[in-house]
Order: sequence, then C-alpha cells, then structure tokens
Amino acid sequence: MLKVFRIAVLILVCLTLVNCASKLKGTPYLEYRQSMPQLSAQNARLFFCRPAPKSVGIDARIQVNDEKLGDLPLGGFFYKDVPAGTHTIEVDHRFESGRHREAFTFASGKDYYFKIWPRSKAKTTAVVSVLTLGILAPVATAIESSATEAERNGPFDLILLERQEGLDALGQCVYPAR
Repeated sequence: MLKVFRIAVLILVCLTLVNCASKLKGTPYLEYRQSMPQLSAQNARLFFCRPAPKSVGIDARIQVNDEKLGDLPLGGFFYKDVPAGTHTIEVDHRFESGRHREAFTFASGKDYYFKIWPRSKAKTTAVVSVLTLGILAPVATAIESSATEAERNGPFDLILLERQEGLDALGQCVYPAR
C-alpha cells in the first residue's frame, strides 16, 4: 500500500512540474492584435491557435505551401498573410508519424481561423469525415477543401472555425515570446 502511495505522489509531482514548465509566456492575443499590421486588400490572413492552457501537449509544426511557419505550442497562436487563392496547410509533429494536409481556397481581405487540436486515436475515419464536414458546411461557400482521408492521419486535426468561435479561441492564446 505504501508503494502505491509513493508512486501516486511521484506521478502527481511529475504532472505538476510538467504543467509549470509548460506555462507559455508571450503576449495575449487581445493585446497583440493592436500591434498587428493591417491586412492588405489582396491577401487573406490565416490564424492558427492551440487553445488549451491547462493541459500538456506537444508542439504542432505548421506549414503553408511547404513553408514552415513554426512550431505552435499549447496555448499559443500565430498568423500568416497569404495572397488570395488556393494554399496547402500541413500540421504534424517531428516525432510522430502522419500529418494533416489540406488545401483551402481563401478570399482576399478575409480572416480565417484554424484550431489545431489533438487527434483522438479512437476516432474512426467515418467520424472524422462527418465532424469535418459538419464544421466546414456553414462556410462552404467561402472556402473549398480538397483533403482526402489519407491526408488526415497525423497527431493533430486542423479545424476551420467560424469568425466568432475563432476570436474566442484566440482570446485564450498568447503570441509566443521568441
């Protein structure tokens, strides 16, 4: 019984240390947005965020058109301005197999909000398809997606959010100190 108690205490201490160490430092979105440059009329702005400040997680590597934007930590966000048109977004992790790779068509002068979320190992391909189509359906006229199921097999899901949901998610995030 004492051995079980010691193991439980050790696990609790480890989780506490990991949680303290994973506390992300940076500028909150609501403060950071005031210093962001204005979006040019011919570009679209893509926001990527990982709102989950009370959990532990691995960084998500984000690429747009095979250009690495960076590793997005839990609780962080960043953005990228791209010319209007079709662009491929890829989310993966360097130490886990698989990736989520998807092409989207973006309109000029608009903001798009993506949440990077851990992919549940328990999800089936059919459930992922239904959930993704359910999320994308309200904005189908504004954006096209060309992902296949083979391109949605990494450790993260890339979820397109509607404007208000995206702003709410960004409100929980910080721009990581570099």
